[in-house]
Amino acid sequence: MTESREWLLLNAVECWLHHYTNVGKFTDDYIKLRDELRIAVKESDTFTDSKDAPTKPTPRKRTPKAS
Repeated sequence: MTESREWLLLNAVECWLHHYTNVGKFTDDYIKLRDELRIAVKESDTFTDSKDAPTKPTPRKRTPKAS
């Protein structure tokens, strides 16, 4: 995943909501901001899911032949 500006802001907002949900004063504003940022991240061209990226198989460790 390419870390765009929107993704970094979304990550910061979600961290704040995770740790400070019970503060109350700004919670509603942060929830609205989180929803807007989720839409922006999904619409951005730089967003790619990690499942889309091809992966290389893990090489196996060779074992010496038992004699």
